[in-house]
Amino acid sequence: MIKANPKKTMKNYYFFIILLSSIAINAQSRCEDANYYVVSAYSHVKKAYDATNLSHLQYSANRSVESMKLSIEHLKACGCLQAIALTNKAVDILVKADEVEVYEDGRFFVKRGREATRLILDEVEKCDTYTDEDVAQAIASSENNEDALSALEEEQKRLEAQQKALVEKQAALKAQLKQQEAEKVKLAKMSLIKKYQGSIAANLKTYNATLKSCGCNASLTDTSSTVSTDFTENSIKTHYLDALSNLASNYVAKLNSCKN
Repeated sequence: MIKANPKKTMKNYYFFIILLSSIAINAQSRCEDANYYVVSAYSHVKKAYDATNLSHLQYSANRSVESMKLSIEHLKACGCLQAIALTNKAVDILVKADEVEVYEDGRFFVKRGREATRLILDEVEKCDTYTDEDVAQAIASSENNEDALSALEEEQKRLEAQQKALVEKQAALKAQLKQQEAEKVKLAKMSLIKKYQGSIAANLKTYNATLKSCGCNASLTDTSSTVSTDFTENSIKTHYLDALSNLASNYVAKLNSCKN
């Protein structure tokens, strides 16, 4: 009876363990690039659904479409054909949001697009799973290959590099989302400033018209200063409420001076 070589047996054992680990990592990572863009698309379509006006809705919907289009080549690479069909469907839905002129119509298409994108995420997750048959085929194809262990180590290094790149992409996406949130806050502040400036202009017009009709030889001007979007929303509100209060006080004082 020929005795088994203990060193060779242990080497085969370690090779088998490493091979299984590599298969698991590879199966889980083969659609990571596609998943990155689909997650980005889903994030944008959620922002579109939460948007409070048509322009913000359309902007986020367009960003979602861009991410979906970028995902298609990666979906092809990992063989996720059903996800590609769903992606094309979602794109067709979301581009319609850019053609509408009413907020409610845009939100209707964005809602459908959000639901379709959710299905894409589910499909990509299915593509990331692996079966016992995948493992068996990989083991069979690696038998009698003297360089298999060395090749596997190189493959592990490549996968680790891919995972590192994914982490960097995720960090970039978080930074992008943070910047978009800051832009959203800035737009809200600009809208608030514009609203209060409009109120001051409307009151100023009314006050001067009243002074003129009462025969008062006097008029009011806007002496309020413009605040920066660096201010908080509460600070902006306080600033313009004070300005409106001062304008009203000056108006009353002008009316009283007409009595003399």
